[in-house]
Amino acid sequence: MLPLNADGSDALGADGARILTFGGSLSRSVASTSATEITTLGAEITHEVAQPLAHPRWHANGVLLPDGSVLATGGGMWDNVYVHGQRSAPVMTAERFDPATSTWSAMADATVPRTYHSTAVLLPDGRVITGGHVPLPVPWKDARDNVPYESQIVETRLEIYEPPYLHWGARPHLADAPDAISYGTTFDVRVDQASTAPDVVDAVLVRAGATTHAWDNSQRLIELDVVDSDGGNYTFTAPSDGDVAAPGTYLLFVRGVDSQGRGLIPSVAEIVMLG
Repeated sequence: MLPLNADGSDALGADGARILTFGGSLSRSVASTSATEITTLGAEITHEVAQPLAHPRWHANGVLLPDGSVLATGGGMWDNVYVHGQRSAPVMTAERFDPATSTWSAMADATVPRTYHSTAVLLPDGRVITGGHVPLPVPWKDARDNVPYESQIVETRLEIYEPPYLHWGARPHLADAPDAISYGTTFDVRVDQASTAPDVVDAVLVRAGATTHAWDNSQRLIELDVVDSDGGNYTFTAPSDGDVAAPGTYLLFVRGVDSQGRGLIPSVAEIVMLG
């Protein structure tokens, strides 16, 4: 789901909340797809084709980043569950989706393949950790079940992806935040603002990651406008209810605008309990 406002409306003013779908494989197809689609949950549910990925990818991971964009990382060229156990050439180039323009941009190349049984999770410092990759070893179940686990391909290396906003200079510093936030209430945070850091323009709550088999169904990003500010003290309004943001653990970032207009720069997050 793409970024929402605190009242549950789409952060970019669409008629309803929007869901981004990309990659995978089409029904009963061996090859992965680059297709990208945006579903809008308005008065009527609509579907719109968006710019395709530059690299078709099956079993990729999608991660909502605190600047509101989406990272597509990993995946393979072939569906090696449908063609059980056959090798799937890995996709190494990450891509970033910009909801404001509905376009993809090429990002850095990974060094470790990530296809089946891989994961990617946003860290509180704004980076993304990627791990896993255990391809199905052989296409025949009886043979596979008799292969010793130790001889299968088991990937234990982890890799860290650094989004562009980490390389744009100083970041806002979120110095203090509440441990818990209640729905529909205001809450205060304190920001230690270095002279070279961008002024705070808003905050976001990003659901803590929980990924399995290329799915993190609870991903959510809620943009929170500044209600009041006094020096380094800022007041924000929490999401209205559990339909907008389910109860649980969130990463709270404050954000500023990069001086060269490249985008939003998030702070390091504080972990808060919502609801």
